[in-house]
Amino acid sequence: MNQLNRMARLLCFFIAFVASVALLHAQPGGITVTPPELYPGLNELIITAPAGIQEITSVVTPNVELEGGGLYSCEKEVRLNVLVKTASQEVTVNLKVRDCRGNEAQFPMRLNTTWNLDTIRFGRIETGKTGCKLFRISLNGIVGIGGAVTLDSVTTTLNNVRIKLPTKLPLNIPRGSEFKYEVCFDADEPGLYEFPVITWIRRPYPSGGQTTYPVADTGVVRVVKPHHIPDEVKDWLPDPPLVDPTTFRSVGVPNAIIPKKGKFFLGSYDLLGLVGGYSFSNNFMVLAGGALPLPDDWGGVRGDAFGAYSIGAKGGWDIGKNLNVAAGYQVGRSVLDKEATPELESSIFFHAPYAAISYGNDSSRISATVGYVFKRHRTFIQDPNGNFFDEYDRDAPVVAIGGDYQFARGWKVAGEAAYMKTLGVLPIIGTVRYFGETYAIDAGVGYVGIATEGAEAPAIPLAPILSAVFVF
Repeated sequence: MNQLNRMARLLCFFIAFVASVALLHAQPGGITVTPPELYPGLNELIITAPAGIQEITSVVTPNVELEGGGLYSCEKEVRLNVLVKTASQEVTVNLKVRDCRGNEAQFPMRLNTTWNLDTIRFGRIETGKTGCKLFRISLNGIVGIGGAVTLDSVTTTLNNVRIKLPTKLPLNIPRGSEFKYEVCFDADEPGLYEFPVITWIRRPYPSGGQTTYPVADTGVVRVVKPHHIPDEVKDWLPDPPLVDPTTFRSVGVPNAIIPKKGKFFLGSYDLLGLVGGYSFSNNFMVLAGGALPLPDDWGGVRGDAFGAYSIGAKGGWDIGKNLNVAAGYQVGRSVLDKEATPELESSIFFHAPYAAISYGNDSSRISATVGYVFKRHRTFIQDPNGNFFDEYDRDAPVVAIGGDYQFARGWKVAGEAAYMKTLGVLPIIGTVRYFGETYAIDAGVGYVGIATEGAEAPAIPLAPILSAVFVF
C-alpha cells in the first residue's frame, strides 16, 4: 500500500509539472510559432493565430536577416524566412504577434546550440602526396545535460578531399563529448587551397523542407612542387596571419574586450603577481588575481608578510565597427603582517566597479578604463597609551588609458598610464610584446617619477616590467 501511495503522489506531481509547463508556454489567443528555435542557415517560421494575424513586429541581433513581418489582413497563418549567418555566435529574433482580437504574444527565438569553428592548417604538401588531419565536433556542456545532437553527414566541396569516418552515420553526439574524424587532401596542382568541411546536423524541428543545418570548419593547404618552392610562389604564399591571443588587456589593466567563449588564460607579472580568467560566453568572463609574498617573507628574513587577492567578473559588447564597451566588478583584500607582533598590522578590503571602452582591432587598439575603488582600512597601531585598531575609508577614483600596436608578425608595442587618487604616483608603462598563437611575453619598463597628492617620488623612478600570459 505504501508503494501504491508513493506511485500515486509521483503521478500527481508529474501531472502538475506537465500542467505548469503547458501553462507557462500558453499564449493569449492561442498564437503559436513553430519551430521554437533557430538554426544556422535558412529557417522558415510558421505563425498561426485562430483569430487571424493583424501585425508582426521583430527585433533581431546582428548576423540575422528576416524576410516578412508588418501588417496583415487577419490571415490565420503566416510564414517568415529567417537567415542566420553564423553558427558560432549567439543570435536572437524577438517576435511580437498581435491578432485581430487585440491579443499579443511574445516569442524570443534563438540559437540553442553555438559551435566553436576551427581552421585546420595542413601546412605544405608536395604534389603527388597526401596530407591528413584530424577534425572534430564537440559540444559544450556536461554529459546528459542539455541533450545531444545528431550528425547526419559530412561533406566538402573539393573532389580531391576525402573524409574518413570512424563509424557509420547518423550518430548521436552527447554534450561534453567529442567526435573526431580524419580529412585527407590529395595534392595535385600547386596553389593555396581553402575549403569547407561541412557537418550536417539534424534539426529537432524540421521546417520549410529543411531537415539539417550546416556547421563548417575550414581546411587550409599549400601545395608546392617537390623539393622546390619558386620565388613567385613564395610571394603569394605569405605566412598565415598571427593574432595576439591577449587582446583583452593593454599591459595589465583590463579593457573592453572579452576572450572567445571557452578560453582560459593564466598570467604572471614580474613573477609575483598572478592573474587568470575564463570566458563563459563571448560576452561574459570571470577574473581573479593575487600577489605572492616575497622570498624573504617566506623565510622570515625581513619579518614582514604581504599578500593580496581579488576576484570579479566583466561583461563586454560590440556596439559598432571596431568599438567595444565593457563593465566589470572586482572585490578583494590585501594584508600586511609583521612577525614582531601577534596582530595583523594592516588589512584593506575593497570593491571596485569599473567601465571600459576600446576602439580598434586586434592589430592596434586604444582603450580607456574608469572606475571607483571603495576601500576599508583596518590598521593596528602601537603608541605609549596602548595598542588599538584604527578603521577608516579611503575611497579613490581610478582612470587608465592604454593601447597596443602590431609592427611585425608576432611583435607589438604596448603601453598604459593610470591615475589613482591615493596611490601617490602616476605610473607609466611601456613594453615590447612577442606573441604566438597561445602566449604573449612582455618586457619593458615602468616609470613612477611623477608624484601626486603631495607625495614624494621614489629615489629610483624606473622599474623593470616582465609578464607572460598563456591562453588555453
